[in-house]
Amino acid sequence: MWFQALFVRLFAIVVSAGLLYSLSIYAVSDINSEAVISDYEMPLANLQHHADVLSAEALVVQSISKTDSFEEAEQLALNALQNNLSSGRAASRLLELYEKQGSDSKADEVAELSGRLWSAHTFTRSRLADYWFSRGRVDKVVEEWNVLLIRNPRLRSQLFPYLMNLINDPSADALMGQFVQSPPNWWPSFFAYLSRELSIDRLREVYQARVLSSVRGVSDSERGAYVSRLVKEGEWQEARDAWSGGLKPYQKKYDNLIFDGGFESGIYNQAFGWVVSRSKNPRIKPDITYGIKGRKALQVSLRKNVPINFRHVSQRLMLEPGYYELALRYRTDTLKTTKGLSWRIRCIEGGSEVLVESIPLLGSNPWSKLSVDFEVPESCRVQLIRLEATSRFRHEQYFAGSLWFDDIEITRKQEEE
Repeated sequence: MWFQALFVRLFAIVVSAGLLYSLSIYAVSDINSEAVISDYEMPLANLQHHADVLSAEALVVQSISKTDSFEEAEQLALNALQNNLSSGRAASRLLELYEKQGSDSKADEVAELSGRLWSAHTFTRSRLADYWFSRGRVDKVVEEWNVLLIRNPRLRSQLFPYLMNLINDPSADALMGQFVQSPPNWWPSFFAYLSRELSIDRLREVYQARVLSSVRGVSDSERGAYVSRLVKEGEWQEARDAWSGGLKPYQKKYDNLIFDGGFESGIYNQAFGWVVSRSKNPRIKPDITYGIKGRKALQVSLRKNVPINFRHVSQRLMLEPGYYELALRYRTDTLKTTKGLSWRIRCIEGGSEVLVESIPLLGSNPWSKLSVDFEVPESCRVQLIRLEATSRFRHEQYFAGSLWFDDIEITRKQEEE
């Protein structure tokens, strides 16, 4: 264990000299950032260390040039380490030398100690990943990739495909299971990638493993990515169940045939629940006003400067076949328009027909009630309720003013009246 003894001695020297600050978690290369600072800008106490860094780099270059003598190249690399323990390039040079010599035990020692002493260096960790791959140590490769992904997010697009291959391999469950149980900071981005690229059956298994995680449950971003994939696959009920499973206890009371008809939950722009535009015109937001039953109602404000094919408030529904009533309260505050806005419910899975349309809303009206009956046919698996421009003609889609909505409800009727 000669090499380990050398490192222990060198490490103790560096610690006593107070020079460990150079092992910064922000390092992206093994050339210390101080090497590019002019001497007159550097505190005198650091000048010697600055010189050691430059000397170490020069020794590494000399070692690389010694292609005809293993002993000289080895000694130069060791001298570089003695000058600057933070030189991951020197360790990488030693690793390369022992690898070429077939000294597997020495190379393994260098690799193990390099991982401990130069944990922040992207160059070093990349070199270690390559080394362990050549040794067939997939477990070590995954360890290095984990560090690289934590330290350098730019590598995610390159490494995620390889990690997905491991996720797909049942024999690698033990390796990847550590990240499922205790996700690192790169996991949300990786799960979003899996949600796009992984087979739906395998994605279900990974998601269920995350749900059962003993450390912490599924994050909102994971659930959102998973639900979006289920919707894309047409697995509507499974998607709805996964989405509602993420509701907080106080939000579950709003989960009826239409979700949050009073605009109180604070949930917007997800796969289910209300989807509202975030544009400046129209401007749509839950707000406080007079005449409401809860804390807020939904305000829609429009400026008459350009025509708007309005369809900026909507929600997916999953009503079973049968008869229903849509009821709501509304108020229009001088909504100037020729044709107005109407609520429509249409099929979006198993058909595209409009099931019902409300009266046009325009002008000035105090808080008023509106209700319409409709039928959902057997073929209509999923529906969409949406506030839309009543007219489909552009010259009739100018709006100026505002309107409010509250207490939107859908109730099942026993039979057609």
